[in-house]
Amino acid sequence: MDSVFNNFNVNKNNYWFETALLSLLVTSMIISDWLIGPFAVSELVMGGLLALTLLVDPTLLKKLKLRWLGFISLYMLFHIGVNYFINTPFNLRLGVYSYIKVVFFFVFVSIMYEYIKRNRMEAKVLRGLNIGAIIAIIIGVYITLSIATDFEWPYEFFWRFTRTSSFTYEFKGNSDIIRTRSLFSEPAHLGYFLNSVLGINFFGKLKDKYSMYFQFSLIIGILLTLSYASIGVMVILIITKLVQVIKENKDNKLLQNKTALLILVVSTLLIVFIFRDFLYTTIIERTIGIIEGTDNSAYNRLISSWTYISRDYILFGNGIAHSPPIQNVYAYFLTDLGMIGFVSILFATYKLLMLNFGLGFLFILLNFQKGGYLSPIFSLLILIIIVFANYKESKALNN
Repeated sequence: MDSVFNNFNVNKNNYWFETALLSLLVTSMIISDWLIGPFAVSELVMGGLLALTLLVDPTLLKKLKLRWLGFISLYMLFHIGVNYFINTPFNLRLGVYSYIKVVFFFVFVSIMYEYIKRNRMEAKVLRGLNIGAIIAIIIGVYITLSIATDFEWPYEFFWRFTRTSSFTYEFKGNSDIIRTRSLFSEPAHLGYFLNSVLGINFFGKLKDKYSMYFQFSLIIGILLTLSYASIGVMVILIITKLVQVIKENKDNKLLQNKTALLILVVSTLLIVFIFRDFLYTTIIERTIGIIEGTDNSAYNRLISSWTYISRDYILFGNGIAHSPPIQNVYAYFLTDLGMIGFVSILFATYKLLMLNFGLGFLFILLNFQKGGYLSPIFSLLILIIIVFANYKESKALNN
């Protein structure tokens, strides 16, 4: 009897710990734009989460990829040393601080991946991501309605640690068009997070586990951002998913429920009809502007992002964290880390595409949607992608 009671207590403790772990993990993604001084709040949450996980299971340290950690550390120190001596504008303090961040992110991703894998928590992580996405959408809709109506509901406390300027939610200063940004600093960042979850739902090892209603909610949330890049990535993901379903030529859980499919199509069309004027202004007119050359956002993202690398430092780059804001992770790697760093991320992308094409394609799209490889959301994206990348294990996990 005592043994049964003890097992119950162990299971109960595991349940509460795993719930807390998942809550902190998802929260760190949702508040990834929050800052306290020079520190991202997500980094503080991730640090606490890492310490708590190692306290519960210290044996995880034995699974740390020491060879990779050693290689990355040695290369980064070598990279900093080279730039310090040959690159006059290089800031040593910024380089060392960024090196510490890289090591921390690597350790965090390695330990959390091993814990999730060891405890077979993939399904729980997926559930947490979807629930977190729905909560972010609800908060976003609340804030948007508060701004767009005369009700004056309180919402400023949601933005206590991020930007509050109207520029971050109005479309080109037009107060009649309010873009949903939720807890993030701008709508595109909310769209980045929602696209991450949508892509995991579509292509991860537990793909199609969640009903079409979840996918519908994510799609609506992305549409409400009125973010050109976010909506564009979403459309590409949906098309890729449909092509995959047709190519596999087998029943798909998302398409088996005809009623849900009909509701999804009708509801989406209804939402598009209601917000047709906003969508026309933010999507159609911008597309026309890009084609005609009057809107340079796409050009800056795809072309101009590559112009910050100096020919004098093409091999080792300008130095880690020494580039201006770039909306393209691949261009960031080339500019900051040179050809060595650029080839490294290309190789990692290739390996991911071979392992799981859908998630590899998602990784590429998101890397062009948002830059910033030293931001916590990038490491969190890597974590959830590698957790769900191995499609071969999907049958065992679904049974």
